[in-house]
Amino acid sequence: MKHCLHTPLIPAARARCASLAFALALVAGAAHAQAPASMPPPPGLQAEPTAAAQPAPGLPLQRSRSTLKQLGLDYEVTLRGIQGTAGIPFSIRSDQVVDHAALHLKYTYSPALLPDLSHLRVTVNDVTVATLPVSVEEAGRPVERDVAIDPRLVTDYNRVNLQLIGHYTRECEDPDHTSLWANIDSASYLELGWLPLPLSNDLALLPVPFFDSRDTRRLELPFVFAGQPANGQLQAAGIVSSWFGALAGYRGAMFPVSTGALPARGNAVVVATPRNLPAGLALPEVAGPMLAVLSNPNDAGGKLLLVLGRDDAELRAAATALALGAPLSGASATLRDVKEAA
Repeated sequence: MKHCLHTPLIPAARARCASLAFALALVAGAAHAQAPASMPPPPGLQAEPTAAAQPAPGLPLQRSRSTLKQLGLDYEVTLRGIQGTAGIPFSIRSDQVVDHAALHLKYTYSPALLPDLSHLRVTVNDVTVATLPVSVEEAGRPVERDVAIDPRLVTDYNRVNLQLIGHYTRECEDPDHTSLWANIDSASYLELGWLPLPLSNDLALLPVPFFDSRDTRRLELPFVFAGQPANGQLQAAGIVSSWFGALAGYRGAMFPVSTGALPARGNAVVVATPRNLPAGLALPEVAGPMLAVLSNPNDAGGKLLLVLGRDDAELRAAATALALGAPLSGASATLRDVKEAA
């Protein structure tokens, strides 16, 4: 069964309301959390050993395509003058490693440009990847070119620069002359091929991979309950979703809700008690408010964030500790002396 959720406002966490599908009970605001108790991870929640990051074996190459409009340039870009430049930022999630990259450019340039003195220069992170000629034959009409990008140039945060080197005369010239122009169509697109990069089951990575600031798309993070959630579970979910909604900020956020089963793929938040677990999820003993991260048993590339407690108060305490940034590490942590303000 799938529902919609509304997250309540959590003053202590200064979280903004995020839209969900059924009404959540109001949650107490301020809270105080002490550091979690240090204890070894229980069976099934072992932290994976730290090693050089490598793509997950056996998982297929994923592809994405983003137009310049989707990357933030929602208008036709005009490069003007003898060195007109436009920059296009893009970023890569921490759980992805790029295997292929290419820029498909759609552009038009001035018929006045001298072919032997003019060109379009494409750089990625200040490294030149292409110099595109401006022939007389193609002047003044739409042109399309594919520019290959060495994936080794692609980092977490990146910038593609498009620069017009333009000249209309061999004599003295006006650097801002109206005949010096090239238009870049916002339908041009960046194509990326990437492999999932497995992350360790470590709470210290939070909010990654459930929210990654490098990802500029709207956050979509499912919440999972074993059955029809009780008030305590709704309150805990409200705290957690408000925290993620605040992190998402301008991106916006959606929190689809399902009951009874874990998602077939991707990441999700599970709010549960030991007596009320979604199908396919087995846990060790829960001795108090608890947070844990484990791999999605249905998807090797997905993670589950578990918000656990033996009763409603412990569920709220675990969610509050997460939202207030309690120091966390390892695959799981049992929170001690978490207090909710009245």
